[in-house]
Amino acid sequence: MFVIKKRGRQNAIRRGGMYGLIILSTFSRAARIARFAQTGILILMQYQKKILKILLYGALPMLIVFGSITYVGRDQIIGRTFSNLGHFKMITEAIQKVKEKPLRGQGAGSA
Repeated sequence: MFVIKKRGRQNAIRRGGMYGLIILSTFSRAARIARFAQTGILILMQYQKKILKILLYGALPMLIVFGSITYVGRDQIIGRTFSNLGHFKMITEAIQKVKEKPLRGQGAGSA
């Protein structure tokens, strides 16, 4: 946090924005939540004397906006069936394919 602060506001905004775009492009819920938590912790550490104002004018509106987006898109955001169950199905399918032909396999990418 102290290193970022010394490099200047423009540099921090540019790097933070690029990092945010990379996180958004992963479509990973855990990465997005971790990014949100990291940013919140850094902001609260930076502005300890203004925590109430930050929470009231920054965190509460963001919570309302993100809560609304999550409620409207809950099927795609929370209940992503393929993401939640599909990976386990694919792993069990790969294990079955390896069991069928353990020595030579079935070719690259078939699992």
